[in-house]
Amino acid sequence: MEQRVYTAKEVMDMLKLGRTNTYELLSRAADTGEPFVVMRIGKSLHVRKDSFDAWFNDGCKGFFEK
Repeated sequence: MEQRVYTAKEVMDMLKLGRTNTYELLSRAADTGEPFVVMRIGKSLHVRKDSFDAWFNDGCKGFFEK
């Protein structure tokens, strides 16, 4: 079965971010649904792969905006 979500660690590695910045980005995305879909399952954050890949391939639009 194909992987359908990324872990926070995988996102951190792909974006070359530190732990704090990664979790800030993922928490913001979980709360707003932007710039990609993040699901909270218990205390874990899971990033929907298709939405993250679309955002990443589009040049990470909105990444530097707060």
